[in-house]
Amino acid sequence: MVIPYLTFCDNCEEAFKLYTSIFGGEIKFLSRFTVETGGAALAGKVMHVEALVGDSVIAGADGGSPEELAQYNDAICLMVHFLTRAEAERCFDALAEGGQALRRLTPHPPPDDGGMGALVRDKFGYKWILTAPNDQK
Repeated sequence: MVIPYLTFCDNCEEAFKLYTSIFGGEIKFLSRFTVETGGAALAGKVMHVEALVGDSVIAGADGGSPEELAQYNDAICLMVHFLTRAEAERCFDALAEGGQALRRLTPHPPPDDGGMGALVRDKFGYKWILTAPNDQK
């Protein structure tokens, strides 16, 4: 099983609460840094979190600098497939709040025109590809 591990700059817990509220699921494990394990700067921040999100598991932690996150967050997208366009659009709107709507849900070009895709950057800097069946075909 491949589990995406997301790094945040002091807002990991907020992000995971948002993701589980948007996609459904729950935080299954959360541990925090102490002064001994992370120093004063990380004390109280998330050392490790795991959540069920839909049918998948994601994990993460605080500890990235804004510069590191800006550099690496563009190198990866999280992809979620939905069974309906309506559900994909609902999640797109929720992820775009405070973030950036990069491409609304549109049909893929042939020969893959049986599906639709959207691209959104959430307020934490992560990009999401959302797909659904093409109901316009």
